[in-house]
Amino acid sequence: MNAEYVFQTPDALLTAEEQKIAQEANRAKSWGTVHAVLCAKDRINEPFAVINADDYYGRSAFEMLGSYLSSI
Repeated sequence: MNAEYVFQTPDALLTAEEQKIAQEANRAKSWGTVHAVLCAKDRINEPFAVINADDYYGRSAFEMLGSYLSSI
């Protein structure tokens, strides 16, 4: 399996004005899962899924997801 790292920084994808607002608010946290996917958008070239560790829906859900992604 090949892997590539994309880093999600708090100021990624923000305009200069938004970066200033975030800095003034002392925001150091990332913006969440959607922001992380958007940070990687230029590296995603095939069907994919995001699975968070705190959302476990059972083996059958992952099998269904894998089957669907393999079919498109």
